[in-house]
This record gives sequence, C-alpha cells and structure tokens, in this order.
Amino acid sequence: KKDLKSVINNTYNGKRFILLPEQKEKYNCLEDIRLSISDALLSIPDTTNKKIIICLLNSSLYVDKSIKCNGSIEAQVISTMSTLYGFDKYKSDKYPYPQSVHFYTDIDENIKRYINIGKNISLVRDLGNEPGNKLDPVIYSNLIKKNAKNYTVQIMKEDQLKKLGLNSILHMSKGSSKPARFVIIRYNGLK
Repeated sequence: KKDLKSVINNTYNGKRFILLPEQKEKYNCLEDIRLSISDALLSIPDTTNKKIIICLLNSSLYVDKSIKCNGSIEAQVISTMSTLYGFDKYKSDKYPYPQSVHFYTDIDENIKRYINIGKNISLVRDLGNEPGNKLDPVIYSNLIKKNAKNYTVQIMKEDQLKKLGLNSILHMSKGSSKPARFVIIRYNGLK
C-alpha cells in the first residue's frame, strides 16, 4: 500500500487526476456515488490522451452510518468504466478516450474483479451495438466460445435444433441468409 501523495507525486508527476470530496450528506446510496463519479468524469472538457486517477473512497467516507450501503468501491469502478464507454468502431470521429485510468484506494478491495466486471459490461455493450450484418449467429456463437472463461460453451447447429424440436428458433432464422445457432453456456465456478 502506498499513500495517495506518493502515488500522485511519484507515479503521475502532476498529470490530471480527480478527487471526490467527502460530503457525507450528499452520498446516501450507491446511485448517488455512481452519479458523482459520472458527473466528475463528464466535467472534464476533453479526456483524449489524459491520465486519470480515480481515488476510490470507502463507504465509511461516503455514506451516513444509518443507511446500509455496501458495494461503494464496486459502484465507483463500474460507473467510471461505464461513463468512459464509447462505441465508435464505425465512426470517423472517435470517442475521446483517456490514455489511462488508474484506481487508488486506501482499503483492501478486489479492484481487479470490479475492473473485469466493467470490461465484460463494455463487451456486452459492444456486441449489442454491432450491426446485424457484422455479427451474425455464426460469428456471435464463435465469439462466445472463444471468450469462454470459467464456463463451457456448447453450440448447437440447425440439424441439432431440428432433432430437439426447437422449431421456433429454426422458423425465426428462415428470414436470414445465415444459419441458426443456439448457444448453451454452463458456468463452472471460479477456478
């Protein structure tokens, strides 16, 4: 663990950073915390190529003791990643992504887990934003299988669907030039 001053002075040498103030009366639930992170990030005029440090404050600094509010670190990390999300794969004007985003906390939390959750949320958003002619059932099912971690993937093709009597899926795919796929995902637990 490093103290915040040494992190800012030695690692980032005066680059842009964000500190969220302690305002106990303002933060009385996770939604307030998410909104404060989002508002702070959106107040930066241009994040392109900037380094951003988010100082994650623990829930005892954020919330009134009488209100049960667990998960403030997770809310801050995921809100940061969601606010900085942009899908510009097919646009000539690119989203102003920061050069890097770093999280600092003075308490022992599983930041890597929350970052992975944020990355997976962004992946799902990317997949939802892809046009149908770029992400057909075959490509989509293969992508799911390729990214499988802690789960197994079974991809059923049209002949298997027919054997199982899943005719509604087959009928839906008749309107497309691409073959139907049905994906079964089985979670294997953490390894």
